[in-house]
Amino acid sequence: MIFSCGPTEAEARTLPSKFWRKDESDCTYFKFNAPLHVRINGTFAPVVGLVVFTARADDYWGGEASKPYRSKVVENPTYRSLFNAAKASMKATRDTHHSFIEGVYLKGRKTLPDGREVMVLEMSFGS
Repeated sequence: MIFSCGPTEAEARTLPSKFWRKDESDCTYFKFNAPLHVRINGTFAPVVGLVVFTARADDYWGGEASKPYRSKVVENPTYRSLFNAAKASMKATRDTHHSFIEGVYLKGRKTLPDGREVMVLEMSFGS
């Protein structure tokens, strides 16, 4: 699993440099311990609170046994949380072809049986 998502130039100017790096190819990427950021209503902001990560089943890439993935509840996720959920999702979706994490998007919000609200974040992958 590899990240292919990082802050844009504009986002990097607004984020503390302790959250991201540039590699030898001048590409930016988030550090594992950085708070996970998503774009909500046009604003790029850190995710605070409870989330679950999801990934869609894909019969083409994962075969007939492909199943949708939903993580356990994670509080105040980091990019490591996203990375771990992405790796775990491959077992359910059986899609090992798409191993680049391109991003994560707000899918909605749900109320858990105990009354807590979670943000549902859908992972997006590329090859």
